[in-house]
Amino acid sequence: MNNVVQCVDMEVLAQSENCSVYKVSSSSGDGIMTMYSVFDGISVSYNDFHIHEFHSGFITKENVLCIDHCREGRMEKEIDKNKRMYMSSGDLRIDDRSNHSGNFYLPLGHYHGITVIFIIDEAEKSIKELFPDFPVNIQELKDKFCGEYPMIFLRKNRAISHVFHEMYNIPKEIRMHYLKVKVI
Repeated sequence: MNNVVQCVDMEVLAQSENCSVYKVSSSSGDGIMTMYSVFDGISVSYNDFHIHEFHSGFITKENVLCIDHCREGRMEKEIDKNKRMYMSSGDLRIDDRSNHSGNFYLPLGHYHGITVIFIIDEAEKSIKELFPDFPVNIQELKDKFCGEYPMIFLRKNRAISHVFHEMYNIPKEIRMHYLKVKVI
């Protein structure tokens, strides 16, 4: 899990075997990311930001696929001079994190969401060990969704909301087991 989070403006607040808590700070507020290691190569991060803008120095050399869901708020990032990506309540983004470093803006002053992170080689190995006949290939999913462009957006819809809604209110006693089932 730690080899993915390489953001220069992050502070580790707490760490245990399956959970790490990170803090992002800027002059406009703070953000907390609570990251659970669900399987080797698969993590789920709960992202709670009360901030207007921050700089991410996130760069990874890993072959990753990330799925972000925005529960509440809005997050924007300039991709280049003529393109800006944004996520609002209910939106889903699938990307390879190749454009993740830079300045992020939260015009509403907050963003709450979930990120599912697949370090593809490790994740595929874990899934094959647990479910030898499981027909999903994460690399193929990455190629499908991030082949031509490094990210794709799906705007708010009922199916997306249903998949993620239950992940926001999991009782602590069953969190890890539930996340394992939900990720698969």
